[in-house]
Amino acid sequence: MAAPRRPQRRVERRLWPVLALVAFLVLDAVLVAWALGAHRAATEVEPDAVPIVTPQPGGSTSPSASASPSASSPAESAAIAPEPSTHILSALDAEVAWRALTGPCPQTEATPQLTTDGGASWRDTDATAPTGVTSLQRIVVEAPDVATMVALRGTDCTPTLIRTFVAGDNYEEYPDELAGAWFVDPADRSRVQSPTGSATAPCESVVALAARDGASALVLCADGSLATTSDSGASWSAAVPAPGVQAIGNASAGFIAAAVGREGCAGIQVLQIDAASAASSATGCLLTDIAPADFAGVVAIAEAASTVWLWAGDLIQRSSDGGASWS
Repeated sequence: MAAPRRPQRRVERRLWPVLALVAFLVLDAVLVAWALGAHRAATEVEPDAVPIVTPQPGGSTSPSASASPSASSPAESAAIAPEPSTHILSALDAEVAWRALTGPCPQTEATPQLTTDGGASWRDTDATAPTGVTSLQRIVVEAPDVATMVALRGTDCTPTLIRTFVAGDNYEEYPDELAGAWFVDPADRSRVQSPTGSATAPCESVVALAARDGASALVLCADGSLATTSDSGASWSAAVPAPGVQAIGNASAGFIAAAVGREGCAGIQVLQIDAASAASSATGCLLTDIAPADFAGVVAIAEAASTVWLWAGDLIQRSSDGGASWS
């Protein structure tokens, strides 16, 4: 009775190898298809992975160090060219400082503001009403109640000098003292006025000037370079490229500068500037998510009594450690 079942078992024994071979071929095909898809995905290049090419000195180009700059380390290709700032700032110490907005002459009234509480509050003053001047160019704080300012007067916008001895409650004009002041006449930015007379600037257009005394000064040029003088503008140091620098000011040791769009600082970078060589070194960073381009022409910086004052757009901040921390 068992003999009729033998052919069926033979068929089953022959069928299992065939099924196993089919299963192996199917699995192999799946694995090959997966491998080809993974290889394709790994070799496809996204558009934002293409290296950014930035101009280099001499007109050559090379890939930037980072293909896609991060918020904490923007590439220097984002550095913004300097332009004359509408913000003027000068400090006496950690508590007393003056600031003013400036602009076209004679449309822009001279209305500087004074703080005596470290920037917590600012008091409005009016220099135009008693003197007739407009378009402030420079402020020098001499004492808690005393400040000297270079401004423009009349429809021909002639530079002149004004001063307050009463914390801005009143101003008087002292045109005879203008010859002893540092300033740049907006009508001719190729020259610098120093206490010894008019001097040829180290570049075609000076954007900003900072002076430590009658002989020592720093200029920021429209081409983004810095240069110093120690002889009232009779000679200048070699121009030093300063990418992104928007504003300069005096410091207890040399000069100080504020730069935007520089690698390593997602915000405004504070630089110490050597008084002899104009070489710079970073000392701090004010972090902000504001785009670097939005700071063009609206930055001012000053240092006094080891306190850095920074006015950028609507931001007003102080630092007692070179920009490492802010309040």
